[in-house]
Amino acid sequence: MTAVSVSVSGARLGERLRRLRRERGLTLAELSRRTGLGASTLSRAEGSRITLTHDKLQRISEGLEVGVAALFAEPKPFAAVARRTVTRADATRHNVSPAADILHKRLDPTIREIHAADLAQAGGLQRLSGEAYVFVIEGEVEVLSDIYAPLRLGAGDSLYFDAAMAHAFVRGGERACRILCVRSR
Repeated sequence: MTAVSVSVSGARLGERLRRLRRERGLTLAELSRRTGLGASTLSRAEGSRITLTHDKLQRISEGLEVGVAALFAEPKPFAAVARRTVTRADATRHNVSPAADILHKRLDPTIREIHAADLAQAGGLQRLSGEAYVFVIEGEVEVLSDIYAPLRLGAGDSLYFDAAMAHAFVRGGERACRILCVRSR
């Protein structure tokens, strides 16, 4: 295959290469391993100090797992949806879903009081989609799962986990506890 020099405003191409690499969490060394191109060559390309041939552009696009056209595409500006909702403290005492009035959320926050003393009272282990974050507001909670040993969390403690793992929450002491649980959809 013959190398054909592609001329596109080098500064913009270099900026796009750097942005795409960073969006994927890749270092120059990692992209170098993926493409077979030297890290110094990639650095010069990102700095718009060299012109890339078609075959090098193809190797970079494959290493970044994008089509060649993505190397030349203008990034889309971030558009804020600008929606919000407020849940006041007096409304969060008992089981409540803050932001319940917002449709099509990616996160599903709930404030829950945990009264169950054992797995049976909790209704058994459950699997949910997405990931979950739990923050203990007050009291102690015990997190039960089908994979890990029971975990006791106190006020101020938090846990991030895969919600598809069968799990349940029971109170860790004699009194009910309150937790904030945020699950991705």
